[in-house]
Amino acid sequence: MDLLHVTRRIFRSRWPDCRLQTAEQRLLGHARIGDLPGSEAPRAWFEWVRHGRDDELAAVCAHNRQDLLSLAVLPAALHRSHNDPASAGADVLACARHQRQALKGEAGDRSAFEYLARHRPLLETQGLLELARLARRRRRWDLAVELWEQLAAAGVSVAIEHLAKYYEHEERDLERALEATARLLAGAPCDRDHRRRAARLRARLARPRR
Repeated sequence: MDLLHVTRRIFRSRWPDCRLQTAEQRLLGHARIGDLPGSEAPRAWFEWVRHGRDDELAAVCAHNRQDLLSLAVLPAALHRSHNDPASAGADVLACARHQRQALKGEAGDRSAFEYLARHRPLLETQGLLELARLARRRRRWDLAVELWEQLAAAGVSVAIEHLAKYYEHEERDLERALEATARLLAGAPCDRDHRRRAARLRARLARPRR
């Protein structure tokens, strides 16, 4: 198992880098002191092979020993980070996507949905949009609309567009759909899709009611 991929997936957007020593410091609370950088190990090795100098071989062995010890306990720390992202500062959306990919299909979607819903207070804009998308797929319109309204209040245009589509096609509330579209046009007056939607809604509202 290559733990670098798992670590990058969960912490890439949170840490400056995902090197093993960074993971040690952040997840294990361990900082190496007087450690020989791994990049120096080949040079130390060839100094011994070519010239018989073994000054730094002990440091190379100590460095490799620390690597192995860290790798032995890191999986448990990554597992804890996934289960409790708040304590480790993990990327909740990345954890949910990893879970969805691991299970695949409906089971993956359900698992990701439940994970995001459980950690909703930690979600940023993209995470809330993903939770809303999964809620829509599960016909949980109440939750999807609640999330879109929350994001729309913060000026997220994608959420406003979802509301416009929802009110037009699901609720058949053309007036609210037009209101949402007007908000979109206020931010992007030249957008063709928004202009076409507004024209279509106005035309439908102008038709005589049966």
